[in-house]
Amino acid sequence: MIKSKFAIAIFVIITSTFFILPIGRISAQNSTEEKILGKNTPEFLSKPIIAATVAIEKYRTDMSVAYKNTFFFFIFDNRLVFYGIFLIIVIIVLRFFFG
Repeated sequence: MIKSKFAIAIFVIITSTFFILPIGRISAQNSTEEKILGKNTPEFLSKPIIAATVAIEKYRTDMSVAYKNTFFFFIFDNRLVFYGIFLIIVIIVLRFFFG
């Protein structure tokens, strides 16, 4: 039972992190997350996923601006590196709690 909860949590995190991210600027009306999740997902599931995704992306872009001309700029400016590190940290934390 615990392993299935862990697998479901990992699936939700991977899905929301890599497939629901907005491609351009974050806009409240026509964001990619709302288009993908809006039609087939109940609101009580889609709203927290959209809010978390938008918050993480906003944090990444804000930190990219704050760390201009440093090593951390590469991490926060490159989506693949940032979300790769983020996913590893999330998996480690979930493994600690469900492991």
